[in-house]
Amino acid sequence: MRPKPITCLILLSVLLLAACGEKRPAPVVQHLHKEIKAKPKTMPDKHGLTESFTDSLNIGRKGFNKVSLEQFKIEDSTYVVIRFFSKHADKWIIKNEFHLPKDGITSSDPSVSDFNNDVLNDFTFISAIAARGGNEIRTLFIYDKKNDELILIKNSDTFPNLSYNQELNCIEAFALSGCNSTIFATIEADSLRTFARADQCDSIKVFAYDKKGEEKLILKRSINADDAMDFTDYNLLKNYRK
Repeated sequence: MRPKPITCLILLSVLLLAACGEKRPAPVVQHLHKEIKAKPKTMPDKHGLTESFTDSLNIGRKGFNKVSLEQFKIEDSTYVVIRFFSKHADKWIIKNEFHLPKDGITSSDPSVSDFNNDVLNDFTFISAIAARGGNEIRTLFIYDKKNDELILIKNSDTFPNLSYNQELNCIEAFALSGCNSTIFATIEADSLRTFARADQCDSIKVFAYDKKGEEKLILKRSINADDAMDFTDYNLLKNYRK
């Protein structure tokens, strides 16, 4: 016996109501999110960036440290931002950040080399020039292995034409003026301390300095044709390099 059409219609309505009334769980949406925690830093406006430099192969512990320099010029102001990083678990962690003024004339010309004979490279950049370009003023940062960071040598910008003197194991500076001066200094904490200076003008005068800064004349003689522009009689100074 075939069911009547009206009976089929009633059964279909009941089934539709049951299906619509059934409570189904809401689908679960999974969000794959990797949390990145970063210490907030004040970043300079990228407008005005004139130079950038990065080295992660030579500074400090090679491959485990990185230094970057950015030079900015905004209106009449020029400055650099220097950041120093240490690698931990394949991530660069910032250890130092310096904001320093700079002249608006020269390139920063960043340089990585060893200034204290520990076989760990340090960092310098040109902050100014003087004596019509004859005196290059560099700001020096020494890598501190113990704390894995850079130390800003605060008075390095008063020592023009910086270099490392291997024979005396010290910092050497050469100042051009009416007369030439060769300055010899050691690194003490975050500063350079002069222990000797040689002035060459109409004669050569060599001075030694104790730790209190007291000056003592240790040599005076006339200049001869064999004298170099900078003072190179290092044997005279070895007893004063303490």
